[in-house]
Amino acid sequence: MPEDGEPVAAEQQIVEKKPTPKKTKPKPKKVQKEDDLKYIQYFYRPVLIEKLYKRELTEEEANEESKYRKAIIQVTASGHYSYAVEASGMLVYSWGFGSNMNLGNRKDENEFEPYQLETRMFEENPVAMVSLGTQHVVVLTKESPDAVMPTLQIAEESQAKVSPAKITTETQQIEAPSQS
Repeated sequence: MPEDGEPVAAEQQIVEKKPTPKKTKPKPKKVQKEDDLKYIQYFYRPVLIEKLYKRELTEEEANEESKYRKAIIQVTASGHYSYAVEASGMLVYSWGFGSNMNLGNRKDENEFEPYQLETRMFEENPVAMVSLGTQHVVVLTKESPDAVMPTLQIAEESQAKVSPAKITTETQQIEAPSQS
């Protein structure tokens, strides 16, 4: 050990190391969950939606069966929401996550039961078809309540085409078409 006042060599100096502060990760902010999401349930089998089709009717309800059992002709689902079209096309229902007002209820709120859309949205014309994307909805309506949808001729024309080779039933031989 050096005596007081003597210079100390660099190797002999005792360096006191200050403890380095530990790097702490910032605590993640708590994400506030929507209150209504805690009621979502996941099903392993189809579940009837009582608002569209009630399985068991009382005697009073049986007299007005169409009120409790809707004749749904189309159900479409995409992303986290669904649409259903009733047979007359005048009643359209939507339910699911309501982001970007894609449920047609003019709100960004979720609907856990089918919500009936107003017919004024479609200028009181019957809905023929609904198609959904992840964040958009396309609705095809008829021109008027008594309008009839045209039929496409594509399917009929494709079936009418004849193959170039003919098979005769008597000899079961294939005749190649003549090259002219």
